[in-house]
Amino acid sequence: MTTRPDPHHRLQQAKPGGPGLRLPTGELDRRMRALAVSSTQRFVDLPQVPTVAEWGRAASGSGGGSVNGGGDGAAHAGLQHFKLSSWNALAVPARTPPEVILRLNQAANEALAQPVVRGQLRALGVRAQGGTPERLRQWLAAEVLLGAERVRAARIEPQ
Repeated sequence: MTTRPDPHHRLQQAKPGGPGLRLPTGELDRRMRALAVSSTQRFVDLPQVPTVAEWGRAASGSGGGSVNGGGDGAAHAGLQHFKLSSWNALAVPARTPPEVILRLNQAANEALAQPVVRGQLRALGVRAQGGTPERLRQWLAAEVLLGAERVRAARIEPQ
């Protein structure tokens, strides 16, 4: 998919079948101001926009000053450890032979290493990251434990 930015509209409606809205790389429209990104790392094409965690640390006084307008620390309480991101992974049926899994993983990593693929994903705001099936298993297990811990801490009961 190739799109050309319309100089009059910095936030664009994407083509059918694609994501609903797409941020352009570089500057945001003067009518909008990005306050923060929800991932743990700044978006490479908007380096001036802090993460929510950075914003929360700056607002609470533990980050050494205001970030992007910082604001009232009370309004940002609890944001210092904020992390919210989406992810995608390839999955196969449980009984898929290991050699097939490894070949699919190799092909996916090779595709993600291609500059054109990385560029297309980056234009959509996606940080491409390959890996191994084992690394994905470990990450998923850690996320499930973290989610369970948060549910317990919030005293959320099954319904």
